[in-house]
Amino acid sequence: MKNILRSGSFALLCLALSAATLRSQTVTFTNNTAISFNDTNYDGLEIVVTNCTLTVDGAHAFAGLRVQPGGVLTHIYAATGGLPNRQHIIGEAHTFTDTNLAVLAQTGVDLATVAVWDEVRTLLYLSGTDYLLSMNNYGFALLRSVAGSTIPDGAAVLVDYDYLATPVLTGLRLTVAGVTIQPDGGLPGVVTSADGAYALAVLPSWAGTVTPSLTGFLFIPSARNFDTVTAPQTGADFLVVDSITPTVALHRQGTILFFTWTAVPGVTYSLYSSTNLVDWLDSGRTVLGTNGPMRFATLMEAEPQKFFRLQATP
Repeated sequence: MKNILRSGSFALLCLALSAATLRSQTVTFTNNTAISFNDTNYDGLEIVVTNCTLTVDGAHAFAGLRVQPGGVLTHIYAATGGLPNRQHIIGEAHTFTDTNLAVLAQTGVDLATVAVWDEVRTLLYLSGTDYLLSMNNYGFALLRSVAGSTIPDGAAVLVDYDYLATPVLTGLRLTVAGVTIQPDGGLPGVVTSADGAYALAVLPSWAGTVTPSLTGFLFIPSARNFDTVTAPQTGADFLVVDSITPTVALHRQGTILFFTWTAVPGVTYSLYSSTNLVDWLDSGRTVLGTNGPMRFATLMEAEPQKFFRLQATP
């Protein structure tokens, strides 16, 4: 028997995402923009964000994504963990009779959006005059005839409406295809699919390391270790970036010098100082990166010169 090692998605939180072997059209955002979970206009394109906020919701397959200075990548917050997923139905066909109910195909229908047309869309029938709307105990919308309706008995009608489908999970769920996932121990590797997912078959009680690779990119963590795999594994995701070198902005206020940069999740940042560029002193300031801006502050003392180094460790 073999066990399966799976990742739910090859997830990205920010910074670089690329299939590397493809060279796609580039779209640069300089004004605040939102890309909804059902907006596929930018999938397959290289995305650059600079001096603005790009809000991305749902799963997308951008060919590349880079957040430059002044750019912010974020998503909509939902207290329930899911975003309302409103869907539109156009022209659902039904046969309208005086004796039988017409049951719309979807649950969660917004009754205020229901519109009933004749089969050639020349006549819009009136709710309350030509038909009545109701909802049964199972969440389905029902259409019934009323006395004096202008809808002929047995007529074909077309129904338009909105309904709320399963909520879309919040968070940035961007994916990378073409990444090689290599287990050790002589097992064959696999390549992530178009949606960034992968699955590895291993022997029962397998223990080992799984390492991702894609030319020109770094991974956080650089590998994942597994000890005695006896059941399917999930959540073996990686963050892929083109660099972990921070771009640091300096700001001095009186005798305080501030270091600000956009951090990569999972990367550790440490501040060092030197007066001669040879001997480096650990300042004792070390933080684990999050998906956003970070800052160190240090006191400027009376040295004639002083140099600083911000070290990033994956």
